[in-house]
Amino acid sequence: MSHSFSKSWKAPSVVAREHWIRILKSRDHLCPDSPFLPRIFDQTEHNRLMNSARLDLARSKATSTSKDAQVMASNAASRGLDASSLLPLHAHTPLDPTLSVPLCLPTIWAPSAESKRPFTAPWPSIAELKYEGDERIATSLDHRRFLPVPRFPTDVEGMGWAEVAFLPQTELDRVHRVEEEEVLFQGFEVGEREIGEDEGRELLGESLWACLEGSHEFCVEKVGDQGVGKGTVEKKEGLEEGVGAWEQAASGQGD
Repeated sequence: MSHSFSKSWKAPSVVAREHWIRILKSRDHLCPDSPFLPRIFDQTEHNRLMNSARLDLARSKATSTSKDAQVMASNAASRGLDASSLLPLHAHTPLDPTLSVPLCLPTIWAPSAESKRPFTAPWPSIAELKYEGDERIATSLDHRRFLPVPRFPTDVEGMGWAEVAFLPQTELDRVHRVEEEEVLFQGFEVGEREIGEDEGRELLGESLWACLEGSHEFCVEKVGDQGVGKGTVEKKEGLEEGVGAWEQAASGQGD
């Protein structure tokens, strides 16, 4: 026993609080502004008790689950059945590690995908890094530095990095700058499907179709002998004819 220890008995809570006071004194010299070490002893003690309770609960759940599995396996064996077919929590078919969990699509964002891929894109060379970095930004102020794109590995000697093919990007990992037109029309494009007039009427409804195909009015300024006034040109056979009539009226060539 150390000479600094007292022979008088102290409660464990008192000993823990004194130990915490010594830690706080050291904290003022080592990390006075650290947000990870609380200054309140009761808060630290509460966190310790909560973590201990979580560990005890996890251990009890694991023990209970294993016991349930043993009981189910023994019951299945007594009836001549395969035990693995009756344990959905323990017997399952693992997914391909190169696929995503929600949609089961190919992706690079998988924890164990690196060990299961047939190959991995090699690290870019110094020349490629300079081309995509300092040399790119030096050519124009509009250019920015980019990370080199992944390419197929090659064993051909003397082949330049620019001649190696790119690795195809999966649909789930496709990242690009979204243009305004894409935002406006991305929910309305149906691949290469062509929709005829009859099918369009059925999809949109007669009232909406009539509204889209109906007449529209454009207010224009008439320029003539009697001065400038406002008139109306009706669009009856499509938007192009209405715009043409508007241009004619605005230029004084039509009524």
